[in-house]
Amino acid sequence: MKADYVRGSAEREDFAAFFARTSPGLLARAMMFCRHRQDAEDAVQNTYITAFRSWDRIREEYEAPEAWLYTVLRNELCAQARKKARERKVIDVMPVPHDATPEQTAEAMAVLEALAGLPAKQRTALVLHALFGMPQDEIAAKLGIRRVTVAGNVRNARRTLERVLELEPRRRQGSADDSLVPNGRFPVPITVPGARMSASVDTLTAMLRAAERWLREGVEDSPDALERVRARIESALGEPMDGEGAGGSTDQDAGTAEGEEPGTEAGR
Repeated sequence: MKADYVRGSAEREDFAAFFARTSPGLLARAMMFCRHRQDAEDAVQNTYITAFRSWDRIREEYEAPEAWLYTVLRNELCAQARKKARERKVIDVMPVPHDATPEQTAEAMAVLEALAGLPAKQRTALVLHALFGMPQDEIAAKLGIRRVTVAGNVRNARRTLERVLELEPRRRQGSADDSLVPNGRFPVPITVPGARMSASVDTLTAMLRAAERWLREGVEDSPDALERVRARIESALGEPMDGEGAGGSTDQDAGTAEGEEPGTEAGR
């Protein structure tokens, strides 16, 4: 487990504090994946219920519980994709960060609108590949489809976003991947205060990650959704998060397959 994905020590962190610290990013990632906000909140709710029921063991066994959490969320979203989740646009209720400039908001909203406009199969493949960092063969196994289908969905999604966001595709010499150079409305990738981007990340992936960061900050500044998710989790559990019930292990960690290492998406 990479230490740079740990945003705080979980050794003594209670579950309520863990939820408060991690839920804005988790909900932002789910909203990047889903077009219907209720689907995003359902996936986040199920993820935290799983974590609550095994909290003591998770804190003891995992150096980075947040990375484990993103793995469970990823599998919740994959299961949701297989069930053909609702398709009403999440963009209609997007929270806006208090400190974002008008330019940052306009650019992030353009990315999110373009992403929401993709066919569900293309959006699913692209988010799993670009944001969760899953290889195409793993995506294919999770979704029960052929790898060539995943490759086609990722390629078509990228081409559509290139066109909508006015990015010019450029093929790197000796590489089968498409990189992108800015053109039109976006002379540089979106930048959000505090966002860290790898220099090797192509422009489209950088824009997706920056839009996710913008969305996360909006969720942090507009806590209504998190309060709603927390209330639903506590209702399902029949007890408050900050009570004494967190920690009992379940027979199976929903979403974490046997032998599967937790992902490292949390620090993106």
